[in-house]
Amino acid sequence: MASWLNEGGFRTRNMHKLAGPDGTLVDGPRLFTVASVRGILHNSFYAGMIRHRDEVLSGVHDSLITDEIFQEVQIAMKL
Repeated sequence: MASWLNEGGFRTRNMHKLAGPDGTLVDGPRLFTVASVRGILHNSFYAGMIRHRDEVLSGVHDSLITDEIFQEVQIAMKL
């Protein structure tokens, strides 16, 4: 999925300065990695939920995916 996003021209919103190949600091949008995609897939925010301390609560924002799809992804990610 990270490769597909990168090939499609998508970039993360990470704007932190990181060392480039030559050691100089580079800022700007980053390529997606396996870790960044994993973080998105595990983020309940997209299913309309928010985390507050140890609780997961319904948010006031619209969800992008249903809770059912989110739960299916969580099960699939455990396999």
